[in-house]
Amino acid sequence: YFVEFTSRRSNCPAGFAKPWTECDYVKRGRKKPFSCNATVYLTDTETDVKHVRCLLGGLIFPERAPCLGCPEDVDENSEDLKVPFAASISKYNAMSDSTHLYTLNEIAHATRQVIAGFRFRLRFELKNTTCAKADHGELNQLCAPNEENPGFVNCNSTVDLAPWRLEAPEVQIQCEDGRLPKTFQRRRPPGWSPLRNFLHRVPSTASPPTPPRPPPPPRPQPRSPLRRK
Repeated sequence: YFVEFTSRRSNCPAGFAKPWTECDYVKRGRKKPFSCNATVYLTDTETDVKHVRCLLGGLIFPERAPCLGCPEDVDENSEDLKVPFAASISKYNAMSDSTHLYTLNEIAHATRQVIAGFRFRLRFELKNTTCAKADHGELNQLCAPNEENPGFVNCNSTVDLAPWRLEAPEVQIQCEDGRLPKTFQRRRPPGWSPLRNFLHRVPSTASPPTPPRPPPPPRPQPRSPLRRK
C-alpha cells in the first residue's frame, strides 16, 4: 500500500516508550501539518513498513481568490438582514389575501451580493399573527404569533437595496402555503428567536422614504449706506 497523510510535531521525543496515541501536539512553533507518505506491505500475519517520508519544509496551501460580486452567505442573526426581511414581509402582507398579518418564524438561508447596490436572496418561513389587517396596517409589538390556529407559508425573496439612493427596497417574493421543507428546518435552542423580535422597529417600506429637504438659502445681509466726506 502507498499511503499519503499529514502529521504534526508532538511533545513526545523520538524513541520514547510512550505510545504516540497518548502524545499531544506541541503548543509552540509550527502548527501546520507536514505532508508525508509511506509504503506498507500487509500480509495475513504481519505488517511491514518499508519507508516513511515527510516533507519538513513549508507547505503550500492553495487559496481560492475571493470572487468579487459573487453571492456570500449571511448569518441569520446579522443586523444586515433587518431591512431585507422587513421589506419582504411587508410586501407579502400587502399582497396576500389573508385577513391577518404574518411575521417571521424561521430563516433557512440568506445570501448577499454586490450588484450596483446589495442584492439579498432569502429563504424563510412566515407564521400568522393575532393582528387583523383591518386593525393593524403593519406589524407591531401587539402582533403575537397565533398559537391557537397557526398558519404557515414558506417564501423565497430577492431584495435589491441601495441605501444611498434614498429609495425603497425592490422586492420580488414568491410564497406557498405550508412550512419549510424538512431539509431547511433546523432545531433551535430554547428561547431562540430570529429577527422577528425587532422587525416591528424597522420603518415601513411600503412607500419610498421622503428625501431630506435642502437647507433654506441664506438671507441677504442689509447694506449700510455709504457716508460721503
